[in-house]
Formats: sequence, C-alpha cells, structure tokens
Amino acid sequence: MKQWISLALLIFVGCAGSSAYKPAERHLERQEYTQALRAYLRVLDPRIRDGKRYINYEKEAVTGMGIVYWRMQRFETAERIFQTVLEKDPFFGQAHYYLGMTYEGMGEDRKAIDIYSAYLELPRTDPYKTVILGRLDWLKRITYNRELQKAFQDESQLRTDQLDKQSVAVMYFTNLSQDAYWDPIQKGLADLITRDLKTIEGITVIDRYKINMLMAERNLTIADLANENLISQHAKLLDAYHIVTGSLMISRDMRMTLDATVFKADASVFPQRMDFSGSLSRLFKIEKELVLRIIDHLGVTLDINQRQRLLEVPTENMEAFLSYSRGLGALDQNDFERAQQHFRNAIALDSGFDWADSYLMLPEVWTATQNRNLVRVDHEVTRLVRTTSKGRVRMVYKPPPELLSTWNRLQWMSFGQNAGYIPGNDTREAFQESFEVGPGLFPVLLSQPPAPVPASD
Repeated sequence: MKQWISLALLIFVGCAGSSAYKPAERHLERQEYTQALRAYLRVLDPRIRDGKRYINYEKEAVTGMGIVYWRMQRFETAERIFQTVLEKDPFFGQAHYYLGMTYEGMGEDRKAIDIYSAYLELPRTDPYKTVILGRLDWLKRITYNRELQKAFQDESQLRTDQLDKQSVAVMYFTNLSQDAYWDPIQKGLADLITRDLKTIEGITVIDRYKINMLMAERNLTIADLANENLISQHAKLLDAYHIVTGSLMISRDMRMTLDATVFKADASVFPQRMDFSGSLSRLFKIEKELVLRIIDHLGVTLDINQRQRLLEVPTENMEAFLSYSRGLGALDQNDFERAQQHFRNAIALDSGFDWADSYLMLPEVWTATQNRNLVRVDHEVTRLVRTTSKGRVRMVYKPPPELLSTWNRLQWMSFGQNAGYIPGNDTREAFQESFEVGPGLFPVLLSQPPAPVPASD
C-alpha cells in the first residue's frame, strides 16, 4: 500500500559526506530501488521540526532519487522531482537530460524536444550537454519523420486555414553564384535566420530536420523549395503558415546580393519580397536586417532588450561560418566524423563561435544516444557519465588524443577534474527557502517496483 506525504519543505543547504553517494549508486546498479532511495534520503538527512520536514538540499541526491523513479517507470513522480531540481538549479544538465528522458517514457516526445533544446544554455563543461545534443538529434529525426509520414497520409485533407498564423519555415537559400565554394551558405544562412526567429516568443519555427525529411521524401532540390507552385503544398506538409525562400549571389570581388521572399500558405496577400546588397563581410548584419523585417511582417513587436539580443552575431569570421555550414551539411548526411571536423575547424578559426562549439561531441557519446530503447540509452550513457563520491558528474570515457582538438583537450581536462560540476545558483551557500512539494516526491513506503524493462538493441 502506498502512503504519500505532502511536504512543506524548509531547506537548509549543506554538504554531504565525501562517500555518501556511493551506496546509493551501488544499489541503483543492482536495481535495488528501495535501498537506493533510502541511501539518497540519508544524504538529504530529512528531519521534522514544527510540523515541517527539513533536508540538506543536494541537487545531485534529489536528482538521483528522480533517476530511481525513472528506472522504476514511475514517470509522473520522476517528472515532479526533476522539475523541482530545475526550479532551483536551471543549469544542471543531469536533471535536464533525465526530465527529457522522462517525457520520452511518457510518450510526450514534443515536450522532450523542448527540454533537450535548452542544452545550449548549459555550461560547456557539463558532461550532459553533449549527451543531450545527441539525444535531441535522434529524437528530432524520429518525431519529425513520424509527423511527416502522417501528413503525407492525410495530405488530401490538409487545409491552410488550420495552420498557426504565427508559424514559419525558413527554406534553404539557393546559391546563384558560379562558384560552388559558397554552397554551404545555403544551409548556414537559413540556420542563422531560423535560430534568430526561435528566440522570439510567439513565433513557431519549423526545424530544419523536418525540411530535410520533406526534401528526402519528395526528392526535392533546394531550387524546388523555392518553387512558387509548390509553396502551399510545402506549407501544409510542414505545418507552417509562412514560408521564407531566398537566393544569394556572390561575385568575384566579394560583393553579395541577397533576395528573400515571405509567402503565406493561402496566398491571401502578395508575397513580401526583400532585397539586400553589399560587401560579403556584411552578411551577418544583412541577416539581422532580414530577420527584423520578417518579424515585422509577422506582426510581432520587439522590446528593446529583445532587439538587442537579436542583433548579437555568433561570429564575424566568414571562414568559420563556412566551416560551421559544412558541418551542418555533413550532419544532414549522417556523416558524424566529417561534421565534427568542420565544427572543430570553425572553433579553431573563431574560438568564440558558440554555435559551432555546441555541436562538438565525441563519437562514443553520439552512439550511446542513438537508440529507440530508452533502457539501452540509459545504460550506455551511464557507462560514459559517472558520479564521483561527492555526487559530481564526470565523463569516464578517455578518447585517443588524435580525436581531440586543442579546445576538446582542454574541455576533457575539465571533465577529468570534475569541473563539470557547475553550481549556477550556488546550492552550497547557506540560505532558507520554503516551498510546497506535492504528493509523491518523498514517499514513506514504496510498493513493489515493476520488473525492469530488458535492454535490447
């Protein structure tokens, strides 16, 4: 029989003993879930005073309890626990990862994608950042493919009046130059625009993964994406009311002409056409001008802070941007190794290019996350990312030096030294905070846990 307590927690933050986490880890590995929960509770040191329960808040221990519930397939309880951790420590990668895995277990793939997509905000030294990227890539491919297949089946019944009026898909730009050297910008420029639009609340932006799948299923070229006769069809299949297409031409003297058009799926108004020209070195500023005009066309008003954030450029190094764009193309071809080479080269050319940095990943991490079976993914990721005796996460796998760029070597050193533990809002500092926790966070008695799901390929 389950007995639950609704707890009003007054948290005093402390520090667990250096070896306090090891018993919980051992019980978890042996699938001794009740013992694992009790071991984590000992770390939290629960005690009652004045009708309230006090604990020494340790985000690693609370997250560990959530992992126990996740492995018991008690996803609703796991969800509440991980959400509690992220409310206090929004940049703790392990809680982000397992909350996403929880939504996957609940069949809420779209929620999982939203959670995983926040990986960009995590510290670069958090080992779970690359784990989340790998899982996000796999889940996007599966989810968008499923959605597109359903759209193909229901294509005759799809209507433009059912589309979200604030949704937009940015198609790849056509390179009209005579030099194929600039072809990577076709995807790179669309990625710049897509990323910028995604930062604006109220606008729904279609992911490039979905555009890739549409191209593959219908055997479309980049030029086909801009075919005005196909715009309405593309819009309904992609579930986007607005379609942005464009082209660019770069001359030998490094001058650039960029044309863009915003179509509406129902052709209720004439397409909005925009032309830009100037030196190629102004590409990143021109892209911002284009984005602002698209936002204005959608009827969205930006405040000063939103506008300032939007005007920040990820890089001003054209060669670094080209390498990044080549990396995107390689990823789309499922060529992980070549993509990583391009992203590392982009970082070498511009060490501050965070977008390229966000794609850096070791092949073992990538492989571990590319599986439909959640139990298998959890098992493989656990082999790569371990906790220390103090509960701090670190990467275990040691790659051969030739696989690592200079930046990656420095990152790996930080992993090995447990620098992956980034407190954010420092939970080790003494403070008091009262908040109500719903039923199910800390059960007094556990019912018999369900049998573990067998791992399979």
